[in-house]
Amino acid sequence: MMIVKVLVIFAIEQTIESRVISPQVLGSNMAIHPVTIMLLLISAGSIFGVVGVVFVIPIYAVIKVILKHFFSWYKRVSGLYAEDESILDDFNFEETPGK
Repeated sequence: MMIVKVLVIFAIEQTIESRVISPQVLGSNMAIHPVTIMLLLISAGSIFGVVGVVFVIPIYAVIKVILKHFFSWYKRVSGLYAEDESILDDFNFEETPGK
């Protein structure tokens, strides 16, 4: 009887995860590589157990968004990356060499 209960809980968890959590967390806007997800799940599972496996992907997504916004703000404020943008302005991408 215990095996049936475990299988039912497992089926419910897999359905919720595949139809609700994954599309919301791992949408095309997050662009999280599958290898990154696997490494996060393995490491969080070994360090924090089941709780780590459940929470590692949302925590990673939040940290990624915060760092992405911080870095874009830093690029604007610091002026260290202004040269990168000006280099691209010098190129004419419409001309093809040899034609």
